[in-house]
Amino acid sequence: MLIDELPGTSQTAARDTQGWTVAHELAAQTVEGVSSLLHAFLRANTDTKKRSRIPKPVEIPRPWKRARKPPATTPADRLKALAGSLRRR
Repeated sequence: MLIDELPGTSQTAARDTQGWTVAHELAAQTVEGVSSLLHAFLRANTDTKKRSRIPKPVEIPRPWKRARKPPATTPADRLKALAGSLRRR
């Protein structure tokens, strides 16, 4: 990828990576991997009655995958509301 060669301080690289460096990614993957292995180990070695108390593996959110709030209404709902308001006039 062409951005790989850009310095981290460039505007293009900063916009696309949002400050997330290779070190951040390696640390996140390490934590997620260890967490997944621990989860699998605990599930394999825990009584079936206690398995529901085992926490889920850690997922570290990436800057480019942050959840966006869905709109309160869909475009179809907005059109229906608009059509309904026009009929009332």
